[in-house]
Parts: sequence; C-alpha cells; structure tokens
Amino acid sequence: MTTAADTLRDMSSDPAVYARLLEIADQLPKVPGMGKIEIADGQIVMTMSPAKRHELAVLRIARQLNAQLPTTHPGHIAYHGADLEDAGLGQLRNPNLMVFLEATLEGEQRAVLPHEVLLVVEIVSNSNPENDYHNKVRDYAAMGPWTIDTGGLLTYA
Repeated sequence: MTTAADTLRDMSSDPAVYARLLEIADQLPKVPGMGKIEIADGQIVMTMSPAKRHELAVLRIARQLNAQLPTTHPGHIAYHGADLEDAGLGQLRNPNLMVFLEATLEGEQRAVLPHEVLLVVEIVSNSNPENDYHNKVRDYAAMGPWTIDTGGLLTYA
C-alpha cells in the first residue's frame, strides 16, 4: 500500500536541489502584498498575504487554543508565523497556526520540525482553495500532523 509520504517522497527533489531552493528563497526580495515563500514539489511557491477575515479566524482559533493549552499541554503554544520543514521530503510550508512547545522557538533552526508539532491548522484560502485542499493536505499528511476536514459543516456568517 502506498502512503502519502511515499507519494510525496517520489515527487520531492533530492537534498541538493532542496538546499539550492532554500538558498534562492532566502535571496528573494520581500514584495509588498506577498505572504510567505514555501517549497513544495521541487518548486518555490510564493503565497499572497491572507485576507483580514482569514487572519481573524487564525487569531480566534489561536486565542481559544492558548487559553486551554496551559491546562491540557503545559509549555505548548498555538503560534502563527513559523515555518514547518521536512527536509527529507523537500517540503517547507507555512501553516496558518501550529501547536508546539514554546521552547521550540528558542532553537537556532530555521523552521519547526514535524515531530515537534501537535497540531497544524490551515484556514482555506478563498483565492487558492485547491492548494489548501489538495497540496497542503497531502504534504501535511506526509509530514505526520493530523488533517481534520470538517467537510463544510461549520459555517460562520
């Protein structure tokens, strides 16, 4: 049986190509309105800055999680802004929100590693839903964090 990790591993670039993509990504200028730079499928992916409504959803989820984490998972935080990297798969993603030990941010590494993450939250973008529903679901599944799809059952007006 082929797993998501097997499929992604087959599609990912070799370590030298991934390292070169990281070098190039680090040299790209910051363009106003551009969000984060990710690496997926052997390519540099430039994302747009999220809409205010998208950011509000992230803020509210983070606020709720951070209120509960001291009791349920002491030392952990819900954090918005860190990259998630699996160099073995050649993937660098920037989830909307992750839960991990706060001490993880004290390290020198450029990104959070999959084994350090308890939860990844991705708010579906109106401008590029296929990336969130297909590519990121595939990538996060290969990296290990759970993927939860509510199937459109929750709606906010």
